[in-house]
Amino acid sequence: VYLNSRMVSDFKWYLMVEQEEAEGEKKILNTFWVNIVLGLMVIVVILVIANLTLGRYQRKLEVMASKDKLTGATNRQMFEEYFSHSLQNAESSATPVSVILLDIDYFKSVNDNFGHSIGDLVIKTVANIIRRQLRSEDIVCRWGGEEFLLLLPNIDLSHAADMAERIRESIAERKISVNEHEIGITVSSGVAQYKLGESRADLINRVDVALYQAKDRGRDQVVLSH
Repeated sequence: VYLNSRMVSDFKWYLMVEQEEAEGEKKILNTFWVNIVLGLMVIVVILVIANLTLGRYQRKLEVMASKDKLTGATNRQMFEEYFSHSLQNAESSATPVSVILLDIDYFKSVNDNFGHSIGDLVIKTVANIIRRQLRSEDIVCRWGGEEFLLLLPNIDLSHAADMAERIRESIAERKISVNEHEIGITVSSGVAQYKLGESRADLINRVDVALYQAKDRGRDQVVLSH
C-alpha cells in the first residue's frame, strides 16, 4: 500500500492518500505493453519502407549495370554472358544460333548536320524498331556508338536473314522530322550463323566482315556470312 500524508496547517489536519500496489502496477504494465506494441509497429513500418527503398535502388543498380543508358539495350558486359551461354547451349544441344551486326548508315552526317541530340534520337529510334521485331528470347546489344549486335538463339541463317531484312525495311520506312526537315534512316547488316567449335571472336569477325561488305556494296542492305 502506498501512503502519502500532508499536514493542513489551517485546520491542523493530516491529509492522507492511500493507493493499493496492484492498481499502480497494472497501470504501469498496461502503459509498458502499449509502448512496446507501438514501438514494434513503428519498427515494422520502418523496416518495410527501408526494404522497399533498398529494393527499388537495387533494381535501378541492376538496370544500370546491365543496360545501355541511352537505348535500354543490353550493354556489352552483360551481353558477353548471354553470348557465352547461348554458344554453350548450341554446342551441347546442336541447335542453331545466329547473330546480326547492324550499323546506322551515314550516322556521322546526322550528328554534323543536326547535332548530337538528334543523333541520340536516331539511335533510340533504331533501337526501338529493332526490339519490336525480336522475340522475347532474343537479345539486342548496343555494340558501339551506332552499332547493334543481335543474338538470336534457335534461329538458323536463313531465318536470321529474313529478320534482318524486316528490320532494315522497318527502319527505312521511318522518317524523323526535325525543323521542317525529314531525316531518313537506313542501316547495313551482316548476318552469320554459329558453326560448331567456332570461337566467339571468329563468329564476331565473320559477321563484322559481312557488315562491311554491305557497306561496300552501297549500304541499306543485308549480307550473309556462309
